[in-house]
Amino acid sequence: MLRKYLLAGWLLLLMSYSLDIFSSGTPPSHGVHVHGSAALNVVLDGDRLFIEFDSPALNLAGFEHEPDNEAQRSTLLNVRQTLVSADRLFHFSPTKCIPENIEIEVPFLKIHQENNPHNHHQEAQPDHADFHADYIFHCGQSKGLKTILVKLFVFFPGIQEIRVQWIFHGRQGFTLLTAEHPELKVN
Repeated sequence: MLRKYLLAGWLLLLMSYSLDIFSSGTPPSHGVHVHGSAALNVVLDGDRLFIEFDSPALNLAGFEHEPDNEAQRSTLLNVRQTLVSADRLFHFSPTKCIPENIEIEVPFLKIHQENNPHNHHQEAQPDHADFHADYIFHCGQSKGLKTILVKLFVFFPGIQEIRVQWIFHGRQGFTLLTAEHPELKVN
């Protein structure tokens, strides 16, 4: 259900962009899977804030292959646990936003959870692996929301930049966050 909201929001965003925005070169064109780079899509709709996060596994776990040992499997679980802690990753000011729903996709963990001893064929492993997280927050005073401090850089030093596409109060745009400038301005 969350993906329906995000898809609808991004379709509206894309339809509302004029051709001159695309031809201006902004936002910069990055590949889908760029090491050191992550992406956030942020939509404020009434009192609900939707955040979608995508990052190469290398940025978060330090590797992007099926775990070779228990330590690497534990690393994936620790990354998942950090991503689930939405209130530690995002700080809203001056209003408060409470997590309502969180969905995290961790590469390779599903393979282990669905491991069937009777299934002996091996599927080809992808060259790249990505983490994906969907968050829905309830913001009691959404019109008062001024900034979102993105703390992903603190927990994941492999992230050097986060490309952010946003829709707030009928406006949309793009910004680039870094560890030195991790604050997304809403108003």
